[in-house]
Amino acid sequence: MRAICIVLAVIGGCALVAAVVIELATGNAAGVGWVLAGPTPFYVAGLVGAFRGPGHRVAVWLLAAGATFMLGVCLGDAVTDLPVVASSSFAWVVVLAGQCASNASVVAGTGLIGLFPTGVPQRPGERWALRTAAAMAVALPVLLMVSSPTPPGALFQPAEPAIASPLFVPSARPVEPVAAALQDTFAAWIVLGVIMLYLRYRRSSPADRRRIRWLLVGMGGAVVVFAAVTVVSLSLGSSAVAVASIFVLWALAVILTLGSLVVPLSQDGVFGIDRSARRTMIYRALWLLIAAVYVVAAAALGLLAGQYLPVEAAVLLVAAAALLFQPAQRRLERLADRWVFGERLDGYEVLTRFGAMLETSPGPADLLPGSRRRYATGSACNGPACGSTSPRPTARCRRPAPPGSSRVTCPSRPLSFR
Repeated sequence: MRAICIVLAVIGGCALVAAVVIELATGNAAGVGWVLAGPTPFYVAGLVGAFRGPGHRVAVWLLAAGATFMLGVCLGDAVTDLPVVASSSFAWVVVLAGQCASNASVVAGTGLIGLFPTGVPQRPGERWALRTAAAMAVALPVLLMVSSPTPPGALFQPAEPAIASPLFVPSARPVEPVAAALQDTFAAWIVLGVIMLYLRYRRSSPADRRRIRWLLVGMGGAVVVFAAVTVVSLSLGSSAVAVASIFVLWALAVILTLGSLVVPLSQDGVFGIDRSARRTMIYRALWLLIAAVYVVAAAALGLLAGQYLPVEAAVLLVAAAALLFQPAQRRLERLADRWVFGERLDGYEVLTRFGAMLETSPGPADLLPGSRRRYATGSACNGPACGSTSPRPTARCRRPAPPGSSRVTCPSRPLSFR
């Protein structure tokens, strides 16, 4: 396991340095920002988790996702920004490797989410789901190379008409649209991981359920934000507003994803929020994330509706969706409050429980006899001086009776209740 972590760390580190150098050499500041804000947080978090907690398979999955994501970005930048690479005879190999690496990051993300919190498959269905995703991750780029003479444009990457595929077979040309659609939507396989996580949540122990709930809520919000990123990129094109919006939404998705992973796995996460100030801080952060996801979902729906409906209909649709989403938002806020602060009671419930406690409390007539019986039990004494009717002292009551008295005395002991 440690050897795998070292290999992934080296691959991700080399890809990070190469990607930054390529973007700086071409003067692409936005590209540098994407490298640092896109795959770098996942790679760094996986690196820290894998080497600070050796043997934790969840951290290995996170490191694999970050390293392959970084490799895919690096190879894509090499083809897009370096004409020397794009015009070379091995350019199609770089494109193929980049697409496989990007798909591998999705498979690793699926394993990271679906196998949480152990990182190990527990059912045959989980193994088959990951094997199928891995096979598709390799088969789709190869099928594109076979069915297309040049690499088609991806969702966030332009086409490369200057690169010829030596694997192209003219008879497979009708398969290209289907293969391209499956490749562009391959990131949606991450939803399979969320489904696997929910099924694992239903059969987990209460301790594991508490940790899984964090990841379920976080990944549910992240999926919404990732969908919003896709809608914004398709709706606004490559304008400055679109780029800024994508960066903001992506940062929110990264916070949701990594936060829902780090909190249940760190030693100072769920079990370390015993201080009032820390509880309040965590609750405020959760409240802000819930509100941000709510706004992003409504805005993404409005952008998508504006492409196909008149402005008035789109505004009405967004307003109706905002009203429909409010109960879900309030429910998520209550769940966050209960997870952080615990169960809270209203005033009427507090008075009801206090009255029930007073009804069951002992009265003055029963208080002293009950205390004497508990003292006898606590001192393990059965003599008459301890309230017992037995005339013989026990092993702990060996003190002789005073002259002229038939009572057996016991050594004085502090009153204790058991």
